[in-house]
Amino acid sequence: MWKKYETKLFDFFKQTYPECEIEFDDSIFGIYSKIERQIDFAIRGNLAGKRILGIVDCIYYSKKIDIKTVESFIGIMQDVNANFALMITNRGYSQAAKNRVKYSNLKLDILQFNELNEIEPTVDYFFNQNIKGLELSKSEFYRRNRQNTAYFDKKNLIIKNV
Repeated sequence: MWKKYETKLFDFFKQTYPECEIEFDDSIFGIYSKIERQIDFAIRGNLAGKRILGIVDCIYYSKKIDIKTVESFIGIMQDVNANFALMITNRGYSQAAKNRVKYSNLKLDILQFNELNEIEPTVDYFFNQNIKGLELSKSEFYRRNRQNTAYFDKKNLIIKNV
């Protein structure tokens, strides 16, 4: 069943992003581990003139994903120098796992087979304002964070409570 889940997700992203190179069961050399890392599927494309790499891990389990699994995938993301990562499961995530991804470029999602046609994975689906290495102008920073007014002072654009 897990292979069918993985294949269906791959087909969905391949159809949704025809302009990107999406490689199923990819192997990417780790810059720290110095070994090939297995990736369920990799997404390569261009964003604002820059080449980006995203990696996706599809997990079809009978229980929620725990922090150990999430931290392992964050390690792979860093090792292959991915700009973003997406972990998709059918069951959900422990609270510790959800807490852990707050400070990374990993997005967690829960998708059942029947929900695949209901999501609209835009660029914002993958990215958030915490992307490391992405420099924003003050106006762009403010525009992206309008809804998070508790985190900064609009007049001075000073970050608070971080």
